Parts: sequence; structure tokens; C-alpha cells
Amino acid sequence: MPKLAINGGTPIRTEPYPIWPPVLDAEIEAVNRVLREGQMGRITRFGNGGSNETDKLREAWTAQYPGKDYALPCSSCCTALELALRNAGIGPGDEVITPPSTWVASNLAPSQVGADVVFADVSPDNYCLDPEAVEAAITERTRAILLVHVGGYCARMDEMMAVAERHDLVVIEDCAQAQGSKYKGRFVGTWGHFGCFSFDVGKLMPSGEGGMLTLDADDLAGDWIYGTCGHAGAQIDALAEGRHIDGWNYRMTELQAAILLAKLGRAEEEKWVRIKNAEHLRSRLAEIEGIGDVPHDPEQTYYSFMFKYDAAAFKGVHKRRFAEALAAEGINKLFSSPSDQEPAYRSAYFNPHGRDYSNVFCPVAERAYEHEAIGISGVEVLLGPETDMDQIADAIVKIQDNIDELISSDGQ
Repeated sequence: MPKLAINGGTPIRTEPYPIWPPVLDAEIEAVNRVLREGQMGRITRFGNGGSNETDKLREAWTAQYPGKDYALPCSSCCTALELALRNAGIGPGDEVITPPSTWVASNLAPSQVGADVVFADVSPDNYCLDPEAVEAAITERTRAILLVHVGGYCARMDEMMAVAERHDLVVIEDCAQAQGSKYKGRFVGTWGHFGCFSFDVGKLMPSGEGGMLTLDADDLAGDWIYGTCGHAGAQIDALAEGRHIDGWNYRMTELQAAILLAKLGRAEEEKWVRIKNAEHLRSRLAEIEGIGDVPHDPEQTYYSFMFKYDAAAFKGVHKRRFAEALAAEGINKLFSSPSDQEPAYRSAYFNPHGRDYSNVFCPVAERAYEHEAIGISGVEVLLGPETDMDQIADAIVKIQDNIDELISSDGQ
């Protein structure tokens, strides 16, 4: 009689994970308040102060995550990435270095402003952009580094900023999966020149859609304003010194801002619940042969919990087959790689104009996707009780103990 759930046995976990995102009374009341006031959208201004929801969100964000002069609510993280590039003056003829182990939005952003994407490999410890690989990829056309804090794990920002300083490059942090993470005591999104955050429905603090751009005053008066169509009030007019400024409407709505204000107060509490659960899970996984650790700083949040899979300890069973068996045991909130199923330069979603990436090969990223990296969604899974963490470890042990059964079912 089979023991593994993938072969018809009883799974370790039979209950579904909680639906994400939860909708609580605070969010419902926030939306109702905005609707009652008849202010679903307003023309907003840069700077602190004001009575509408987006102004309140700006103030609350910079108070909770200090380190930048401005927090600008946008329509999405994609918008924030594009605005960062435009405010940095990056366009046709320029090169932007990005990592391949990320959702392709981070790689497509440079092409939205006409720049060329250059891929650099990731660090073997946590799959974030490697500063040494970045420096090796720099050419005379390189203008910016667009890095991603994958899953809440942080790139080595002190080393990255040193590379940028040596070569006079702009640094843009994609923090879509890392809201609240700190690197060496400093919040992500405040190390680089620009920080970009996501409030997509699957992110740590969702409002359906939405984003945030963080930056300093020195980087604010570029040639691009996020709304309204080049006009942003007297403060920007003064900074612009009479120059014409292009712009478009990338603003966040009042409804989104109201939801986010209600969620922001819980963000740090949820972060520490995830961290506590992840540390318990890490201690359990350390006891299992063939399951390796992905180092994680105690002050970094978890969008996903990543571990390294060594097929040799599972009699050569491929990572993806192992992931299928794990999902059958009810541990089904899985990423079989840091982000999608293959490096971004091979993704069907990555289609920049007029450049061939068929010869690009980043060996660390390739190994992570094909053989090594497995992620468990930390968004909802790590908010559960400690017993949920034990189920994950128990399921891996069960598969390992019955690996011959899995191999036999595959006809090997």
C-alpha cells in the first residue's frame, strides 16, 4: 500500500492554507470611509502634510520606514521602476544591469524607457544580484544597477553601493518582495538612489494593485513627474527651476491608499510572526540530509522561505519531481525556483525590443532554477501556527524515507 500522497497515500496536510489576502474590518471601514467622503481619487501633491489618504500614506510610510525624503504612492511597482529610471534620466543607448532570478517586470522596466538590459549572475548564497558579477558586466554604456531583494532576502547593499560609487551608477532597489527587510540595520529601499515596492494582491501588504517609490530630494527634480501630467505643485516647480517637465498619470487611488493605511499598522507584527516561524522551520530542516540553508538575516522579512535541494540525498530524484511529491503532501504553496520556472532571459514574458539574449548564460541562476532552489510562500504559510512549519519538515522527511517508492512510481 503506497505511503506517499502522490501515489495515493494519506497526505501530511489535508487542510488548505488560508486565503490571501485576508479582508479585515479595518480595511472594510477604510474603504467605506473614502466612499462616504466621495474622494475615491484626488489630484495629490508631493511632500508631507495634507488630509487625503495618499498624503497620510506618505507620512505613515516614511515614519515606519525612515531613510528617504519622499515616499510616492504609485499605481504599481512596475510604475515605480519606470519612474525611477526616468527620474534618473536613463533612456535609449544606456545599459541597465539586472538579475535573471526574478519576475520579468524588473528586467522589462529598462526596455520601457528604451534602455538595454544586461544580465549579471546572482550570488550562490541567496540568489540576489552578485556585486562582483555586476562589476564584471559594466561597460562604458552602463548607467544603472536594478537589483531585486528576492523573497525578502537582501542583496549585499554595502558592496553594491561601493561598485556604483566607483563607476558613477544609479542604484534602483526592487523591494517588491522585501517590505520591512533590513540589511545591516538599514531598511531596503533606502540604500540605493530609488526604492520600489509592490502592493499587488500577492504581496506582503496588498491592496489589489499599487506601488511605492522612495527617493531623496536630490533625485526628485528630474525630467519626469508621476502626476498630474507634468504638474506637481509649487514644490516641484521650484525644484525644476522653470524647466519643462514631462509627466503622466501614475498615481495611486484614494481607495488603495486607505486599504494600505489600515494594513501598514500590522505589517511589522506580521513580519515578526513570519520570522519566528521561519526560524523554527529552519531548525527542523537543518536536521534533514540534503536540505541546505539559504542564509537570512534576522531583520529580514520573508516573502518566501527558500531552501536548497540536493538530489544526491534523495537518490537522484530531480528537484521538480520532489516538489510535486511535496505538493501532493499538502505543502502546495511552492516555487520551484526563486521566482518563475527559468531565468528571465529565457522567459516567454521577456521580449525586449531588438536585442538577442540567446547566448546569455548565468551559471548560478541556471543551477538554482534547474536543480537547487525551492521556495515556500511566506506570505500566508508563515503566518500560521508552528505546527504548520512542522508539517513542512515532516513532509520532506516522509518523502526521503519513502524515496524508493517515488522512484518506483516513476518507472526508474
